[in-house]
Amino acid sequence: SFQNCMNYYDFSSTKPFLRQKVRSDLRLLGYSETLDSSEIIAEHLANQAVFKDEEPCMALLYSALPLEVDVATIIQSRPSHRYALPRVVPGQSAMECRRFTSNSDLAPGSYGILEPQPGRSSLINVETIDVAVIPGCAFSMSGQRLGQGGGYYDRLMARPEFRAYAIGICFECQFFDQLPTEPHDCEVDCVITEAGVRWQRLTN
Repeated sequence: SFQNCMNYYDFSSTKPFLRQKVRSDLRLLGYSETLDSSEIIAEHLANQAVFKDEEPCMALLYSALPLEVDVATIIQSRPSHRYALPRVVPGQSAMECRRFTSNSDLAPGSYGILEPQPGRSSLINVETIDVAVIPGCAFSMSGQRLGQGGGYYDRLMARPEFRAYAIGICFECQFFDQLPTEPHDCEVDCVITEAGVRWQRLTN
């Protein structure tokens, strides 16, 4: 169960070691528990002010891989908003954001992740994204994020035109007190698990 996951960080650990540990912990979870927790997390996400607001927003989501939180149900629960998905640009170490309208517009991309296809989706300017729902291998109590190692989200979030409110999404066993970070690692503004909003950046 999620309670069996140890949420501490040994400072002798490296990023690869911690990624391996988290992935091992996730594999111990049953499919039904992962599914149930994803539904709970999606409900917590839908209850965030930016999604409850009647003013339509542009939200960047992601196509979940196995062992990742799947929050796609927010598209049905909050249909008044507009949604985008990332796409890895072939031959480049970069992601672009494309408008999501239908599952039929998606196809497996560079890493086998479902992505909007260029001929069937419009390109979204990064500065128009109001909220970005960010997956990760692990998150911390201060908004630190440990990605999967490719650096795609770090590069996207480091772009000067990226001004979206970034919400980190993970299971409770992926939430740590602290994480090993480097200067190029981007942070999120909020972290949500099945336990609810676990951390939120204070704003003036």
